[in-house]
Amino acid sequence: THLLSAGGDRTLRRSSIWSAQQDCELSQGRETKRRSMHETSVRERRLPPVLALASSQRRERDWANVVTCHAGSPVAYSW
Repeated sequence: THLLSAGGDRTLRRSSIWSAQQDCELSQGRETKRRSMHETSVRERRLPPVLALASSQRRERDWANVVTCHAGSPVAYSW
């Protein structure tokens, strides 16, 4: 069983209620490793803070099962 949470630091996290080893950041973890040609900060390359999220466990292995809405963004993102 997992818990989804979004923080003011512009992250979306999945936390296991049983084992901390299964915890992970769903959103933009690659940005901390990616080098930018324009030398922008990691924070500037991340999506805006999450305003709302929804998820479903139904067929979660077949397609993305989390959707988020971000501040100032006209589109939704699926994870």
